[in-house]
Amino acid sequence: MTELPVAPLDAATRTLCAQVYWDPGFAREAEELLVGDGFSAIGPAVGLSLPAILQHARHSLRIRRRRDWALLGCWLLAAFCIAGPLLVTRGTKDFPPAVFGVACGLGSVGALAWTLTTVARWLRVYSAFALLRTSASPVVSAPPLPPDVHGEIVADQGSNVVCYAAGSATPFDGFGEVVDGRVNVGLPLAMVPMRTDKPEKPEQPGKGTPPPPPRIRRIDATDLHIFLRNEMMRDSGVQGLEVTSNLFVRGDAANGVKGLWPGGRQTRPSRQAHALIYSAGINDPGDRAQTYLTFQAVRHGGMLAVTLHVRIREQHERMSLEIASTVAAPLAGKYTTAGGGLPRSTSGLRAHARWYALMELPAALTEAWTGPLLRFVGRRLELRATMTTARGIRAGRMPDRGARTSLRCWTMDPAKILYQEEADAKDILQRLRKALFDHLVRYFELNGLAADELLRVRDNVLVADVTFSRGVIPATPPSR
Repeated sequence: MTELPVAPLDAATRTLCAQVYWDPGFAREAEELLVGDGFSAIGPAVGLSLPAILQHARHSLRIRRRRDWALLGCWLLAAFCIAGPLLVTRGTKDFPPAVFGVACGLGSVGALAWTLTTVARWLRVYSAFALLRTSASPVVSAPPLPPDVHGEIVADQGSNVVCYAAGSATPFDGFGEVVDGRVNVGLPLAMVPMRTDKPEKPEQPGKGTPPPPPRIRRIDATDLHIFLRNEMMRDSGVQGLEVTSNLFVRGDAANGVKGLWPGGRQTRPSRQAHALIYSAGINDPGDRAQTYLTFQAVRHGGMLAVTLHVRIREQHERMSLEIASTVAAPLAGKYTTAGGGLPRSTSGLRAHARWYALMELPAALTEAWTGPLLRFVGRRLELRATMTTARGIRAGRMPDRGARTSLRCWTMDPAKILYQEEADAKDILQRLRKALFDHLVRYFELNGLAADELLRVRDNVLVADVTFSRGVIPATPPSR
């Protein structure tokens, strides 16, 4: 049978890892987002591998920094080539030969600078080539991160706490675009006993009072939450579904949640909380902290991620169901330019590196002395801002700990959701909703509850079509 083209499972990650070599501005902004701010949470990594992206961003910036220091040495050599012969021949009759020596020296230094720029360009281009044209693993094709940084980022990947900014429209902004234009909230379902068709025996005089009406079993929200999580993992109708229980905490309330600060309040809030913390968001949710069941399916190599968030509330023998559907769109065009500019062969890469190194040589020579200065000033400003925030925390002025943005929402473009992506997203969401209600009906039947009202709600939800707003999210870096 003919094999049809299939995107790599990490296609979105590979594309962004290659883009950091192509776009140094994006590399700096990605590093700042992931490790620059030590107080705000990191947004959900929907369909992406944050450790791999951070590895390649740092590797790309390291190449450019070393190139800048090497070209700064070329500036010193050029100054020596100009000043040396002129000082030696000062006041003598050997001035014309000195001019010739200066020209030869400057030419040699220019050739050395071109060679250094070519080597730096080759290292960046070949790294992007290896990611997009070969099967090299993104994680092993760049120098590893320091153990502490790697541990923090890896722990952030497998989280069960989502700390979102207080200014976010919904708690799910980090997961992509909320489809249907709103969050679906079902009407409260009365938990009444199931009717039986058995005829009641007529009362006999003098035989006592009639039996009391049947009592329903009290439903525990945590029990239903765990039941749905286990059943959806077993039978959801969607291949490769990831099921997690996530506590969503608003950033301005995260400081009051005990257990989110294993490293102290002057660090990032923990993204991996104890089960007792997120279970409290099921039975006794706060005003700004609730626990949701999160079902996520990643398709098209990570270019499309469909997520369904479900929250069950139970109070006064009534249950309400909240469903929010989000879709993470493919990457915006400005973050996929590396694939279009890369040659297809190694010889083409060499010619590309030589030519573009010559074209960027004037800018590289300028960056050689402006780059270290700007980095020094930037580090001082960041250190001052960090110290100011730390002093405020010690004084009791707690900042908003929510994620400013997520790398996925920053780089995606909802206008890239074309027919095939939309059809796949609709199919996944409809399958998830149907499986969810099927298991809810089964749970009602197992506990002797009437499911008539639940079935009516299910019909209304399943009939509703999934719509996309297609609002283009501006691909701008997070504000500092």
